[in-house]
Amino acid sequence: MLQTINLENQMTIELYFSNQLDQLADRFSDVVTDEIRGKDNILEAPVVIVPNSNLAKWLQLLLAEKNSIFMNVGFQYLEAGLWGMLAALDPAENKPDRVDNDQLKIFLLHILQNLDRSDADFIPITHYLFGEDGAERPDDAARLWQLSEKIAHLFKEYEFHRTDMIQKWAVAATETEGMERCQQRLFTQLKILRDELASRTGKQLLSTMEYADLVLPSARQDGSKAADLQSLHFF
Repeated sequence: MLQTINLENQMTIELYFSNQLDQLADRFSDVVTDEIRGKDNILEAPVVIVPNSNLAKWLQLLLAEKNSIFMNVGFQYLEAGLWGMLAALDPAENKPDRVDNDQLKIFLLHILQNLDRSDADFIPITHYLFGEDGAERPDDAARLWQLSEKIAHLFKEYEFHRTDMIQKWAVAATETEGMERCQQRLFTQLKILRDELASRTGKQLLSTMEYADLVLPSARQDGSKAADLQSLHFF
């Protein structure tokens, strides 16, 4: 499926369906070519959201073969593309940075390394990492890193698929139990750590969902901002 969102024309959406990728690629080529010809600045690259680098490379090779040349097209992954849309809607001069998976893993690794083992809320994690006796083991470092990776992945998934739970966790008075309580405490400490970093560097780190919650309410009230956005293509 090829989806084109024209943000310069009252946010119209055009959808193209086919079970043949070659046909979609041909249509994509025509749409992008028409867009470039209609731009005031022909050096402004069209933005194309793709699920992976393999599809981007296939499109580049196929359309280069079809058109003899194919260049100056900005391929982005979904989250980076959405972040760019939000940044274009954000009127602030000092825009936040997007917190990525690697940063989340480092933050969580720091939290887990400095975990209060006597805190009852963290028992599920301390038992997994250090055992009931708390004795050091040869694979402790590997366990810490693997758990940091897993929790970082879960927190990203929660933001997109369990938004209600994440919003509930943000309220300090929320009562949770067991493993959910453990995750809520980690999530809270993660936010505290990011806020401390922001206070030192002057640069806020936000997830895509947090940025959307910050920007979209005012953007809905001021529809004129959307008129400045360029078209987006999802392939």
